[in-house]
Amino acid sequence: RTEVLKHGETFAVFDRYGDLHQVLPGPQGLYHEGTRFLSRFELSLGAQRPMLLSTMVKEDNALVRIDLTNPDLMDGQRPVPRGTLHLCRTRFLWQGTCHERIRVRNYGERKFPLVLTIAMETDFADLFEARGRQRLRRGRRLNTIRSKTGLVLGYKGLDATIRRTYIRCSPVPKRVMPDGLKIEATIPPYADMTWEISISCEIKQRRSRVFLSYDRTQLDADRALHRIPRAHDAGRIAGVGGLGIDHLGRPKRDPLELGDLPVDHVPVDGFEGRARHDLAAGKPLQPVRSMPFEGSRVEETEGAQASSDG
Repeated sequence: RTEVLKHGETFAVFDRYGDLHQVLPGPQGLYHEGTRFLSRFELSLGAQRPMLLSTMVKEDNALVRIDLTNPDLMDGQRPVPRGTLHLCRTRFLWQGTCHERIRVRNYGERKFPLVLTIAMETDFADLFEARGRQRLRRGRRLNTIRSKTGLVLGYKGLDATIRRTYIRCSPVPKRVMPDGLKIEATIPPYADMTWEISISCEIKQRRSRVFLSYDRTQLDADRALHRIPRAHDAGRIAGVGGLGIDHLGRPKRDPLELGDLPVDHVPVDGFEGRARHDLAAGKPLQPVRSMPFEGSRVEETEGAQASSDG
C-alpha cells in the first residue's frame, strides 16, 4: 500500500511508514516535473525499522502524519520495552520542496540514547523509467556534495540540463554520509526532540538558496491554499495547528498536528490517552484503531506487526 502527496508539478509516492524504497521498476519516489529527484528515503531507529501505529493523509493530499513507535530494544544491558518512544513524522510539499518534521518523544523513566539513520539515494529517472522502461543512454551523475547540514545530489542529462536534489537537516545531524544522514541525541525522560528535513528539487543553474523553517513554510502554504485569515497567523506561528477560525474566533486545530498535544497525551486506541503513566507502568503504546476527523483518512494498522512494506 502506498500514499501520495501532490502540489503543483511535484508529487511523492511512499509507503505507510513514510519511507521510499529504491525498487525498480517501482513508483515510489519524490518527483518534480517528470523526474524522480529522490528514490530512497528510509528511516531506521538504531538498526531496526520503527513499528507503525497509524498513517493519516488529508483528502486534498496536502499533508500526511505518520505515527511510529520502537520495537523491543536494548540499551546496553537494559531492555527498552516496545512503545517507550513515540515518533511522529509530518510531511507536506510546497514549491518543489518536500518538508518533513520528525518529532521523537521519550515516555520512559530513563534517558534514551537515540540513533536515527536516514538512507537516501536518487536515480533521476523519468516517469517511463520508473515504470520499467529501459533507456539505451542516460546522462551522468555529478559528484555528491556534502556539508555539515546535508547533501546535494546532482545529475547532468543528455540535453545538458543539470538537476539537483538539495537535502538539508536542522538541527545539524551527527554525521552526513554520501548515502544519508545519522542523527544522534540523548533524550531525557518525558521529553521530546525535533528535527526538520527539507528536500528541494531544482532544474536550473546552481544558485544561492534560502531555506525556510517547517513552520514558516507551512504557514505560507496554508495562506495560499486555504486563505487562512490573518488573525489566525499568530496561532500558527506559536505552534498551534489550525484550519481557520471557529465560531468563538479561536483557531481551529488541525488533527494532523497532534504532535503539539500536551506531553502527557498521544493518540492511543482512538483517544488521547494517559500515555506517560501507562508506559511508566510498563504498558506499551497501542495501535490506533480509529481516529476519524473531517478532511482526512486513516490507515488502520497493527503496531505489533514488524513486517516491512515494499
